[in-house]
Amino acid sequence: MPRLPQVWRFSCTFRPIQADKSRHLIGYVIRIACARVTNYVEAGEDAGNVVAEGPPYPMSLLKRHFLAFAVCVFAAMVAFPPVAAIAAIPQTVPVDPTMSFRVDRGDTPIGTHKLRFHEEADGLHVTIDIQLAVTFGPITVFRYTHQNEEVWRDGRLVSIETHTDDDGKKYWVKGKATDKGFEVDSSFAGKLVAPAGIIPASYWNPDILKQTQILDTQKGRIFNIAIKPGATTTEEINGRPQLVREYVMSGDLRLTLYYTPDGEWVNIAFDARGAKVTYEVERLDSAVMKDIAENE
Repeated sequence: MPRLPQVWRFSCTFRPIQADKSRHLIGYVIRIACARVTNYVEAGEDAGNVVAEGPPYPMSLLKRHFLAFAVCVFAAMVAFPPVAAIAAIPQTVPVDPTMSFRVDRGDTPIGTHKLRFHEEADGLHVTIDIQLAVTFGPITVFRYTHQNEEVWRDGRLVSIETHTDDDGKKYWVKGKATDKGFEVDSSFAGKLVAPAGIIPASYWNPDILKQTQILDTQKGRIFNIAIKPGATTTEEINGRPQLVREYVMSGDLRLTLYYTPDGEWVNIAFDARGAKVTYEVERLDSAVMKDIAENE
């Protein structure tokens, strides 16, 4: 039986790849398909005008090879669905944040601070994402990112993992509740054992106002603090006026926190690199926060 020219022979071999590369694989396979069709026509023309006179090789053999290639394309698309299909798979973490803040440096917005809450079998998960950037014209002169995953059960922190990029300086913190207390390991402070009831400096939990020690979520240190209640004002939250009370923190950490009478965190103020940083509520799901307060 006549052999196919080299330009018509091909093979499909699939190796495991990461799911997030599916778009590249599918594009690559489709490009191969187009190239094969083009090569078929060009090779056919060289052999004597394949369109007008027919290929100089048995059509059944060509059909088998093109059928095999079609199977490869189909297998690739099934094994690695398009990105849009992957994104449609339900995720445990809510798409919309429960709490979302715009971060201002003076009068200039510089980023966001978002918190998502969701229940899982092992407890309440709190996913925190901070994205900040200070620019001078088109140039970014400072960038800060912080990701934090906390797990709470029965009102206590049972684990934490954070990753921070402070303008190029990277830190990580990991901690878990044990019989010894809350064991912490970090890239900056190393290993230590914090009190079992330690609360991280993520501010969403109003019990932080009762503490004299809190866990530094960026570097894994223990902050010794004191908190003094301050003035009560009326602020617009979620489009309606609400009473808000300030709490001044001193000691290893100096800042001012703001909470509603229901214990909802709505603002923070502190000085950073010669400028005042404050938060503006963009989203606050009071129903979710109330449910958390009642069940934790």
